[in-house]
Amino acid sequence: MRRLYSARHLSRLFVMLLILVSLSACTRFVYNHADWLVNWYMDDYIQFDRGQKQIFNQQLDELLTWHRQQHLPHYKRFLATVQKDMRQPMSPELLNKHSDQTTAFWKEIMATAMPDLADLFLRLSDEQVDEFLQNLDNEQRKLKKKQQSTSEKKRINQNVQEVEKSLKRFFGKLTDAQRDRIRQWVVNTPNIYASSIQQRLEWQERLADAFAQRNADPQLFRQRIVTLFVQPDTYWPERYQHKVEVNRQQSFKMLSDIQQSLTDKQHAKFNTLINNYMKDIDILQN
Repeated sequence: MRRLYSARHLSRLFVMLLILVSLSACTRFVYNHADWLVNWYMDDYIQFDRGQKQIFNQQLDELLTWHRQQHLPHYKRFLATVQKDMRQPMSPELLNKHSDQTTAFWKEIMATAMPDLADLFLRLSDEQVDEFLQNLDNEQRKLKKKQQSTSEKKRINQNVQEVEKSLKRFFGKLTDAQRDRIRQWVVNTPNIYASSIQQRLEWQERLADAFAQRNADPQLFRQRIVTLFVQPDTYWPERYQHKVEVNRQQSFKMLSDIQQSLTDKQHAKFNTLINNYMKDIDILQN
């Protein structure tokens, strides 16, 4: 919900790591404290009463158990595949394939979580719904204000820094040529931030409409909630979908160029990092 298509998310195209982060599952410590972290995140939007909190915690425990038993094995296999593919030049098409796999993982998590959460949403009072929607509106205004107050030069520099920071986590210090390629990509990629904010606004309007009609048809409400959270792109207009896809393809080309320019030292750092995460997965499954 908070995410917009932006530079800082590009590194997820390389590995499943940020999907694990998204579920608070990328390290043993964070994974084992996911219940507290998710509750802390949700408190930014909704203040559950005691009974709702108990239901939410039970749902979260069940989701994490499912995730540990059913999803983590897929992550390990996926990481092993990416690690193997990294030994050879990776084409934009292969990066696209890996990106589609991470999206499929994420949607499966959301598809598993959302039906129960939709049932919990039906238990919210009108005051809690108003609070939830108001908090979303407040965040939307902040995003729009930031977008309007950020100059093009500042936006480019911020995006460059975000991509560099993400890639450094996997590969260590970047070469001058790699940094130049990142900046070239940021400069030449169309800025769709304003369009993304508009799509988020329209998503919130559909969410508000679903809540307004939740008592009239609970089953329809559940269906709408699942679609809004699992497949929000269902509502994207064709023009916006095209913009996103153009940016994606340019991203794959840039990342392919970066991957093919990695030094032996950068490859070694990446392999060590991925090996450590696969060990963490083994421990979490036992």
